[in-house]
Amino acid sequence: MTRAKMERRREDAWAMYAMDARPCMVAKACDVSRTTATRWRRAYFAGKSELRTIATGRPRDVDRDAIAELIARGANTCTQLQAAIARVYGRVYNVDHCGRLLHWCAP
Repeated sequence: MTRAKMERRREDAWAMYAMDARPCMVAKACDVSRTTATRWRRAYFAGKSELRTIATGRPRDVDRDAIAELIARGANTCTQLQAAIARVYGRVYNVDHCGRLLHWCAP
């Protein structure tokens, strides 16, 4: 995800907070954790100037759609997903982290 997309996602959250949305609704709509949504809410109500100072974190190497596609192609175990990511994207993920990715992309 690019920095511009991450910034757009935060702007979407601000718009939702302007309409009195709850952090759990913002988290689901913006595909972030409830912790992140709550931080954005605190910053929103403290003043929009503070929102620009929030660290965006490291962008993901492989996004959810890409992982879902690998799972659809048959990478249904942690070891298979790890091998598929390494083969297709040239990134080596820990097999335990691949379990989290499988859970994250589960339908």
